[in-house]
Amino acid sequence: MAELEPVPRGPVYGLDGLLGFDGRMDLNLLIRSAFFGPGRSPACVYAGAGIVEDSRPAREWAEVQSKAAVLLEALQGRRSRGRAWAPPRRNASWRPPVPPHRHPTARVLLLDNYDSFTYNLAQYLVALGARVKVVRNDARSLSALRALRPTHVVLSPGPGRPAEAGVTCAAVRAFEGT
Repeated sequence: MAELEPVPRGPVYGLDGLLGFDGRMDLNLLIRSAFFGPGRSPACVYAGAGIVEDSRPAREWAEVQSKAAVLLEALQGRRSRGRAWAPPRRNASWRPPVPPHRHPTARVLLLDNYDSFTYNLAQYLVALGARVKVVRNDARSLSALRALRPTHVVLSPGPGRPAEAGVTCAAVRAFEGT
């Protein structure tokens, strides 16, 4: 796109959807949308146009203006009459997207202290690219945990009482600095 158009389009539409902890996305394109601030009037109105092989920037821009005007009319209950908008221009704030930061070599031992949040943590870690092994705090011995050779150790919330900690306290001491 940067080669085909002299200036970036900027934010012309939005997405609504779900970003899963496994990195998968399910998205819907919002070609016309309005975001509301503390008052009742829109804080921001977005409108977008599609790009195809024979797109012409002037026509695309006219389409964006038309879509925004229709949305403003609907929100204001009247026909909108505003000044013509200027197309966005490239400026110092424009930056290319930042690639995701992943840790494909991280081997994470996640000690489960019988807390329902444990697998939320596991999903976050997997989304970051880690290989995660979840182990209940009373399911393995300290030597079995050492044999896993984790590069990182994460403790889930809990336990409710120290007596329910299983191998957690010993693992904290054994893996200190991991």
